[in-house]
Amino acid sequence: MLSIQKQTYLSGTALAVSCFLLAFVPLSCGGPKSGGEGARKNCVPSALAYVPMEHGVFLQWLPNCGRSRATNGYNFYVTRADEAPDNFPTGAGRPHNRVPYPGDTDADRLVETAELKELESGVEYVAAVRILFPDGSESKPSNVVRFSAMPGGEFSLAMRYQGNNDGFSLARGVHVRADNTANDLYFIAKSDGDYLMSPSTLGFGLKTIRLSKVGAFVSLAEAGGAVSSGEAAEEMKVYPGDLIELRTEDNHYARVYVKSISGSGKACIVELQYAYQPTAGKKKF
Repeated sequence: MLSIQKQTYLSGTALAVSCFLLAFVPLSCGGPKSGGEGARKNCVPSALAYVPMEHGVFLQWLPNCGRSRATNGYNFYVTRADEAPDNFPTGAGRPHNRVPYPGDTDADRLVETAELKELESGVEYVAAVRILFPDGSESKPSNVVRFSAMPGGEFSLAMRYQGNNDGFSLARGVHVRADNTANDLYFIAKSDGDYLMSPSTLGFGLKTIRLSKVGAFVSLAEAGGAVSSGEAAEEMKVYPGDLIELRTEDNHYARVYVKSISGSGKACIVELQYAYQPTAGKKKF
């Protein structure tokens, strides 16, 4: 059974709310009924996007129902990609959440978000979301996303040599010094802009990381499935919104999303989100 937590992910503040504290709405035998009838036919979630996480995934989507629509929450359909029926999510059986996910309590927000946990890291999954109505019927499904649960999260980098958080090990998910042999990345502000750098540029014996730009995106979730087609280098000039792909010496891939760059001089800090592919040679995110 998946554990679901509600988050305001784009603001960086988690509002973890357990769905198991909510009232369970009994469903008929065989799961929810297919909805989309009458006035609800256009009430269908869309723009489902994802951010991979270790043992889970962060989802965001547009509900498209307006404030006046009477809904009872959302159901998530998630299954291993190699076990999914050809017409997924049709025929996917019962939803993974035991009780309806209530969605965001802020009626002014246009985007819904949820974090699904207890997935197997490195396994490829497919997922879709449906709106659940008070009579037990469901909307048509959202678009289907395909992803692998993998290590990921957020971290910040101080300027090179300006503290112990000036480097980060993607495989371990912890801060290290920029000149540590486990480091994968460091940050420096030059006169012509801000750069993410391979540790190898600091001296002999440190990792060589190849960086290439995938593109500019509103969020890491909206970059799901995007791939780099550019040339790789040991340093990359970056701006907020940039998605950068990394390839390590041992042929592991990762991607980092530049959330923000703040401060000036030695006090510069870059805020990053990342996803790390634990399977060597596998580039898909």
